[in-house]
Amino acid sequence: MLHAPMSLLLFVGAAGERRFKEPSQALLAAARLGDHAALEQLFEILYPLVERVVVRHLGPGPDLDDVVQTTMMALHQSLSRFNGRSALSTWVYRICLNQVRMYLRAKGTRERLLADAAAHEVQGQPSGTFERLEAKEQWRVASSLIRRLPETQRDIFVLVDMEGLKPAEAAKVLEINDRAAWVRLHRARKRFWELAAQDPHFQETKDEA
Repeated sequence: MLHAPMSLLLFVGAAGERRFKEPSQALLAAARLGDHAALEQLFEILYPLVERVVVRHLGPGPDLDDVVQTTMMALHQSLSRFNGRSALSTWVYRICLNQVRMYLRAKGTRERLLADAAAHEVQGQPSGTFERLEAKEQWRVASSLIRRLPETQRDIFVLVDMEGLKPAEAAKVLEINDRAAWVRLHRARKRFWELAAQDPHFQETKDEA
């Protein structure tokens, strides 16, 4: 059985620290009608969520800001088509995931992504205090493992174990049923710790714990 360093467990498990607060219906309606002040206020609310989801999928890298900005542009272009049948956050998560997927497919293999990420220092650090490691190193190790998950597993893992959504909420984002969400989540968690057990950087952190 794999015994993970407490610091890595805290990082992966720090899911619900900053739950997204849905904007008011009045603000959303005004933004959809093109009110510039409302649009600016809405996107100030959405930006931290978008940035966090993209970072947690991709980890550090030179293209991170470009993916965030492209996602914000996609949100702006699609806002008039938001029909309100789901929560705004559900809609935002879907667009974030679509943009991340397109980026990963355009970028190439995950092995190339890992090489790119390793060549650049982390530009941001996760919140929270870790017991044994510097936050930057902790972020690098965990994000490299997340990027190695299969796409469907990575999505559910980030939404539930990183963003703090309930599996049923993640199911709505991914447009799957609750049972499928639980199955994917179980497989994602299992695969994450299998990868961690094989990762030399993880072994270094385990030795320090």
